[in-house]
Amino acid sequence: MATTAAPTAHPASPQDLQATAAALWTYVHLKVPRFTSEAALKVVEGLQPQPDEDPKLLAKRLRKALSDTGVALKHTAALDAASRILGRSSWHALNREPLTPKLKLTMVVKAPEEEFSSWHELAPRLAEWLEAWHQVKPTKV
Repeated sequence: MATTAAPTAHPASPQDLQATAAALWTYVHLKVPRFTSEAALKVVEGLQPQPDEDPKLLAKRLRKALSDTGVALKHTAALDAASRILGRSSWHALNREPLTPKLKLTMVVKAPEEEFSSWHELAPRLAEWLEAWHQVKPTKV
């Protein structure tokens, strides 16, 4: 699984900030109709969100920035808004994405090392390997 992250050394382009502000405005405007696209752009410019930023931390910063503009959001709504800022459809979509592999299968025989993000992903591969090993080296039960 390969992941890429946008470089964080350079500030986001104005087009990126405007697209991010549009995503924020689209979500918040449904909850607070007086929230304007200009206010969304100011909030996003102040936040300067990074693509690899933790959505929970971004949600906290977003709540504070929005409260400074007179918009109160609950934490759950801020999580959804932060997820949209990060380019996902919702907090649940962002939360379902696998992070980094947590399990590693190292064979004692010459085989490449494999990484898996969960036991559900590892189990079929492990069963496949055990079946192949059992065919080569049968044991008495």
